[in-house]
Amino acid sequence: MSVFKILICSFLFLSSFANDLIFTKNDKVVVKIKLQDLKSGRLKIGDYYIGSLDKTLFNAWRAYERTYRGYNFFELLDAVYGADWKKAKTINFKATDGYKQIANIKRMLDSSKGKQGYISYTETGKDGFTFYKRKEKIIDPGPIYLVWSNFSGEDKASHGDNLKWPYMLETINIKE
Repeated sequence: MSVFKILICSFLFLSSFANDLIFTKNDKVVVKIKLQDLKSGRLKIGDYYIGSLDKTLFNAWRAYERTYRGYNFFELLDAVYGADWKKAKTINFKATDGYKQIANIKRMLDSSKGKQGYISYTETGKDGFTFYKRKEKIIDPGPIYLVWSNFSGEDKASHGDNLKWPYMLETINIKE
């Protein structure tokens, strides 16, 4: 079997498990949003309505510009957790492949001044995201990718940054 066929089969296998974006608080489920609902472009969470939008931004990690379609990250967190999420200690991101990233919420909020996060479910004009190569491995950032606006080519991105760019996102957990 060719490498391409193996990659496609792996992608389809993993995609079958990535149906929800799960929001938890202290590891207890608060809200699950189905991928098809995210892709509708309009979410209703309780009495809160959020519409998706298109945003062109520069990815400082990958050094390219793309236009993403998604939801304002902080607005989505407000809808799910209420404004009190900002008082919690950390926000944890878990990918479909098990990879985890943790950010201190106070530092994330401080670092986000002048920037905007987007929970993206596609690149505009595509069904999904552009794959990229990392250490000889082909990566699909989907089904959900947290991206940030107002970065430039001069910005240095590192794993220690307070603004995380998790891809293959499946769980967001607020820890008090």
